[in-house]
Amino acid sequence: SAWESDPADAASAERAGRMVSGRTYVVQGVYSTERNALRAARAASEAGGEAVRCGVYRFGDKFMVSLFETDDAAAAFVRTHAGRFPETWPYKAR
Repeated sequence: SAWESDPADAASAERAGRMVSGRTYVVQGVYSTERNALRAARAASEAGGEAVRCGVYRFGDKFMVSLFETDDAAAAFVRTHAGRFPETWPYKAR
């Protein structure tokens, strides 16, 4: 998976980042611990293949797993991948 094959992606994924204001994130879930969020991101990355670019972000006092982020195409991603990830929703950072 991309999670394992690109050391830069793996290194950046090992800690929660901060969301960028105005960007839209396709949310897979929100977790109470960074460890659980990282575990969920790895599993989603393996299940989603190349279309999924997982990220873990601080979300208040929790951690959000995003399958994809963009400035404009999040809704299309959610529709396209609804079969594999039916519980996703777009979130626009403030």
